[in-house]
Amino acid sequence: MKHYILNGKSRGFTLLELLMVIGIIAALVGLAVPYYQDYVGQSKNSIMRANLHILKKTLMEYRSDKNKYPVTLQEMVPQYFMEVPADPEDGAPANWGYVRDAVDSYHLDSKYNF
Repeated sequence: MKHYILNGKSRGFTLLELLMVIGIIAALVGLAVPYYQDYVGQSKNSIMRANLHILKKTLMEYRSDKNKYPVTLQEMVPQYFMEVPADPEDGAPANWGYVRDAVDSYHLDSKYNF
């Protein structure tokens, strides 16, 4: 929709005005993206910590029921887990650092301290 002034010329936005608006929007997006990426990283950490807490609790329940730890986490799926929690980094089921020793004990890798 064009508006005409008294001398018959159309008025509207100039190319310079449009470029300034696009530049301002680009600057705002440039400022927002790093904050969004930090938020996503923090939420993945929170999910991982919650999954590890649930894993620890479930391993203790399994140990109290059967007096041993499972060889793999898949042994716990039908009764203790609906499914093994997925790793939030790549979305694939993970072993979460679970290692069963020959002396019927377990430990988690040091990078998964909770």
